[in-house]
Amino acid sequence: MRAHPGALALLTLAAAACSSSGGGSSASTSSQFVQQFCALLAPCCADAGLPSNGQQCTSLLDALTSQASYDAAAGQACLGALQQASSQPGFCSGTMNEPACQQVFGGGAAGTARPGQACKSDSDCAPAPGGGATCFFTGTADGGTAQACVQTLPGQPGSGPCLGDKTASGASYSWGGTTPLPPQAYVCDPGTGVTCNTTTRKCTALAPTGAPCMTDSDCVAADHCDYSGSGSPACAARLATGASCAASSDACASGDYCDMTTQTCAPGLADGAACTSSQPCASGICVNGKCGASGSAGLALFCGG
Repeated sequence: MRAHPGALALLTLAAAACSSSGGGSSASTSSQFVQQFCALLAPCCADAGLPSNGQQCTSLLDALTSQASYDAAAGQACLGALQQASSQPGFCSGTMNEPACQQVFGGGAAGTARPGQACKSDSDCAPAPGGGATCFFTGTADGGTAQACVQTLPGQPGSGPCLGDKTASGASYSWGGTTPLPPQAYVCDPGTGVTCNTTTRKCTALAPTGAPCMTDSDCVAADHCDYSGSGSPACAARLATGASCAASSDACASGDYCDMTTQTCAPGLADGAACTSSQPCASGICVNGKCGASGSAGLALFCGG
């Protein structure tokens, strides 16, 4: 969808939709897709305290369909994937960039480049059945750089090779040096308890408290990777309100933030409170000088309000 920058931003953010209804009907036309997609999104809008009548969502997607061609098979796959993912905890507040939704509005001749072929954007690449594709930027043996297509699939424990982790804003990819890219790779989802181990290149269970780690993403959600001790870094419980966060500004418990003035963990600001950055907001979102609703920043674009 990167052939249409505005379309990409909208549909990627819209993948925060949640519900268990609407995915079983036909989406052979763009209007059917829009109706069902916005119905899936409505409960998330309501949970965030935003309008849930679907008017904003319908208007945005109608504008998108007037600018790009609609792929009915991709649309049906997208709805099915969102319906299935909606059963996961925290789906409305964090799940985005569903791979199956990346090709719904591809347009033109996009999506024909096979794995390993040159590309300029994700939309150039043919997606994996039941998955997606990414145009990956990597190094070459002669010290240069190149972009090539890699098909992506949702990772399960033990899946490999893995290319990276699913994140709230899409995915975080990595591949070492000039090692040849695989034609197809897995994207691990920490929300389901697995992360991409950059050594084994397999989706690996998140490390429990006390286990060795390299980054916070290696640890279970309630922990962070603690580098403050004299030994090797290990997963440790996040810091309670009032604890010193001088050693790590990212170690406070969920909903708290590290107040850089006092260097202690403080309760995050409620939705609607004045802010100058996203860090102090409990939701992690500062929009137009106010802490945004808990959930994705894109939710407001589709819900309105």
